[in-house]
Amino acid sequence: MLFRSYAAQGRAVTTSDYITILQQNTLGYSFDAVNVWSGAENNPPNYGNVYISIKPSGGYTLTEFQKDDIITNILNPVSVLTVSPIIVEPDYTYLLLNGQMYYDPKLTSLSLGQLNTLITQGIQTYCTSVLNTFNSTFAIGNLINYVQSLDPSIIACDFDIY
Repeated sequence: MLFRSYAAQGRAVTTSDYITILQQNTLGYSFDAVNVWSGAENNPPNYGNVYISIKPSGGYTLTEFQKDDIITNILNPVSVLTVSPIIVEPDYTYLLLNGQMYYDPKLTSLSLGQLNTLITQGIQTYCTSVLNTFNSTFAIGNLINYVQSLDPSIIACDFDIY
């Protein structure tokens, strides 16, 4: 698959180029999410730098070796000479959900334990697929709709969020 934009010419110029190059790296690194922004977007601006925040698959941060390896072997060869890539740690927001589900046992063939497992796994799937990216927004209404769609017996959900 070819890189998009300037990356097709072997250079990373736009933030999309950097994201594409990182996601298609040949070093075996896999990432759940990558966010890239120009130093000009910082406050105060820091021209000449591109900032990269990476959420590695199966973890929360990269080791110093991994950061150096990514910069040296993936980014530097394709970066414009006047731009220095800098990898920064992601800032995580953690949510603790305490929920109550109301259901009609006549509308399901699942036991209470099976329904509880379905809901727990459903919430984990929702969080991984919707919230495990940069710039995602948690909306309780979307989670409630998702949980209620898991089984026709689920009538209502109520969550306390911490």
